[in-house]
Amino acid sequence: MQRTFIGQISQALEKKKVKLYGWIHEIRDQAKIKFIILRDASGIVQLVITKDKKFFEDIVKIPRESVLSIEGVVKSAKVTNPEVSIKDFEVSVEKYHVLSEADKKLPIQVVKGKEAADLSTRLDWRWIDLRKPPHILIFKVGTFMEAMMREYWLKKGFIQIHSPKLMAAPSESGAEVFTVDYFGRPAYLAQSPQFYKQMAMAAGFEKVFEFGPAFRADPSHTTRHNTEFTSIDLEMSFIKSHEDVMKLLEETTQYVIKNVKEKFGKEIKQVFGIDIVVPKLPFPRLTMKETLNLLKGYSKIRKWLKI
Repeated sequence: MQRTFIGQISQALEKKKVKLYGWIHEIRDQAKIKFIILRDASGIVQLVITKDKKFFEDIVKIPRESVLSIEGVVKSAKVTNPEVSIKDFEVSVEKYHVLSEADKKLPIQVVKGKEAADLSTRLDWRWIDLRKPPHILIFKVGTFMEAMMREYWLKKGFIQIHSPKLMAAPSESGAEVFTVDYFGRPAYLAQSPQFYKQMAMAAGFEKVFEFGPAFRADPSHTTRHNTEFTSIDLEMSFIKSHEDVMKLLEETTQYVIKNVKEKFGKEIKQVFGIDIVVPKLPFPRLTMKETLNLLKGYSKIRKWLKI
């Protein structure tokens, strides 16, 4: 039987048999009926096991975060569990198979509201930490945002490039570089694709963009620094002024946020309590002096800027 993703469960599958793969998110053990909350990358659904099933007692003994394969029938239901994303349907389990059994005592919890681990512990067990639906949502939205940027720029006639990340000379002055051994001679991790974007302009590409890693050997005493980051770059030929670039960036930002709101707006509101606001064009413009005057009202920022 072909796999069905949890996010695909809908009216069209009601009373039909499906095969699901996923992680045990939570278990609710009651006398005559048992519920397993199953999670995959597309969503969370409630599974129902009734007392007439041979595995009624055994299935709830499986540790949380174990990986299951289940076959069952989709049934209409009103699910009240706030973490479940499929609210109008549940799956009545007919058979199951444990693909990977988790330890009974998890190093960190995935279920919302359970004991919260500190950041250090979360990073030690990052692959479990990322199973939490809010964290998965961040990566889904980031993936979609990149796709929307790419879509918009392709509509505008841009060409995507992938520039080298090992360079014979630093790509920008004023920024520290990481030096590495390149077969007995020094090479540098790219600080940006600037040289290659300029070469693309000289080659007549006219409009290019790139998503890629960049490296800056800038020492820092905090955990928030730019030694390695994902850089989003573009370059345009035949512009009249910086206004052409700013206009394109405003339009890109509006396009991306508009599409994110359409695809993920309800889920973002549910998970993070944030209403996405699509900005109107053109964006307000502030001079540096106006910006500094605004920042003077924020004591921490004012202290940092020494103003």
